[in-house]
Amino acid sequence: MLIIQTQLSKTSISLIPEGSSFVTNFKHPFIGYDGRYYGYAWSDSLAADMASLFETSTRGFLNPEIGLRLRKEVYEMGASRDVTESVRGFLGRNSNHSAFNRKLGI
Repeated sequence: MLIIQTQLSKTSISLIPEGSSFVTNFKHPFIGYDGRYYGYAWSDSLAADMASLFETSTRGFLNPEIGLRLRKEVYEMGASRDVTESVRGFLGRNSNHSAFNRKLGI
């Protein structure tokens, strides 16, 4: 425990007081971090949607055709075009939240 306390004293991370809950210590929406926190969920949704192409193929994540399309439409394009267009180019359709919802059990 001393190692953890020493490390935490060097950062801005605080321990959640014993007997309290995470929800009451969740400060993100109130310290200017709310939009950035939403970005995590948005990127998780895109990642789940893109991964669903691999998951439904017979070769899974080792499918060379889908991998090449990912490289061509997303990685090679980088920031030269809007991410929405890159994802649409990879998926062959507009992205949606269905795969993300399945991942969450919704």
